[in-house]
Amino acid sequence: FIEVEKKFTVESIPNFEEKLQKIGAVKVLKTMFVDSYWDTKSNCLLRKNIWLRKRGGLWELKVPIKSEGKTNNLAKYSEITNFNTIKQKLGKILEFETQTNNCLALDEKFRLFLFIKIGTERIKYKFRDIIID
Repeated sequence: FIEVEKKFTVESIPNFEEKLQKIGAVKVLKTMFVDSYWDTKSNCLLRKNIWLRKRGGLWELKVPIKSEGKTNNLAKYSEITNFNTIKQKLGKILEFETQTNNCLALDEKFRLFLFIKIGTERIKYKFRDIIID
């Protein structure tokens, strides 16, 4: 699964939601969640533009995909959600041995710490085949 995001600042657009609805976009979902982001004390992951987060009790690792040529400000990430794959990938990134099958939590195994918690309210709209959230 490859996630491609294009970021826009919409706070500066007056009546943004009203304008979406006016063109026919339909509000399909409103959710709230809290993400906790983790890294080493030396910010090893952040310095590599790698994001390790825990959302709803599940770990996710977002690793940038290198692209050639013009990217049009697109941030391309490979999103890893399988816990064992995350452990293996972190082992390679952080140069730790992850061959043991013990069930240490990621924060214990890799000496990670919580550096920020962010609460988000997300409103999702659908306009034709486009999802806006």
